Amino acid sequence: FAVPEHWLRYRCIDYGLDMLACYWVAIDENGRSWVYRELYRKGLIVSDAAMAVRSHTLPGEAIQITFAPPDLWSRSRDSGKTSAEVFLQGGIPLVRADNNRVQGHLQIKELLSPMPDGRPGMVRFDACKHLMDDIQAIQVGEKNPRDCAKQPHAGTHSVDSIRYYSVSRKLLTETAQAPEEPDEFAPLRYEELMTGGHADTSYVNY
Repeated sequence: FAVPEHWLRYRCIDYGLDMLACYWVAIDENGRSWVYRELYRKGLIVSDAAMAVRSHTLPGEAIQITFAPPDLWSRSRDSGKTSAEVFLQGGIPLVRADNNRVQGHLQIKELLSPMPDGRPGMVRFDACKHLMDDIQAIQVGEKNPRDCAKQPHAGTHSVDSIRYYSVSRKLLTETAQAPEEPDEFAPLRYEELMTGGHADTSYVNY
């Protein structure tokens, strides 16, 4: 379905040269998160990754925040720039997410738990295939059962991206207000009251 325009929308990314995993998430009036778009592509340098994220974002689509891992703020020895700066120059401003893995995976589980209507607090559109496959395939960490395994690495990108979204603070969508109907008894402006407003055909046909 078409995501309602008044739903607040967020992006979350996990970036590496081996894989860019970016997700678009909208929050409805009940607080449920809808993961509605997926960008999953490998071999992109940072500037191309920013371009890909921008090209997958619709014109006029208002994104509140794009959450990203802290390592994107590490400076390059060659250019002195951070990957976050390159994303910003490419039109994608980032907000640093908490990288606490245990808390992040715990928050994913919280979002996947049932809400009062019995459905999960986070659901995804069919187009987000990698996310569903990776969440189902990821294993419990061997050393820390509260964490998730880092291997095989190929299946961690989408889960890490959603982890940055899950552990971050978001605003909730308010119920859309119906447009107010004009009040025929509202006070007129001075020009309308004293001059009758703009001339129209009624002046000619009087």
